[in-house]
Amino acid sequence: MPYLIDEEVKLTETVAIAKYICAKWKPELLMADPVHFSNAEMISASVMKLKEVSTMPCYQGKSN
Repeated sequence: MPYLIDEEVKLTETVAIAKYICAKWKPELLMADPVHFSNAEMISASVMKLKEVSTMPCYQGKSN
């Protein structure tokens, strides 16, 4: 499980950590404009789905 400690901030969850890092050190990645933001959200959702599909069998004890 990913975990981030930044001074008093303690976070888990991949997306929350990624957005925190962007907001703190590169906020323009989060909201350059609505189109770029929406595209980044679509990519994020696709990556999370890929992660889910590829890791869930490990937790369920299934193999292909």
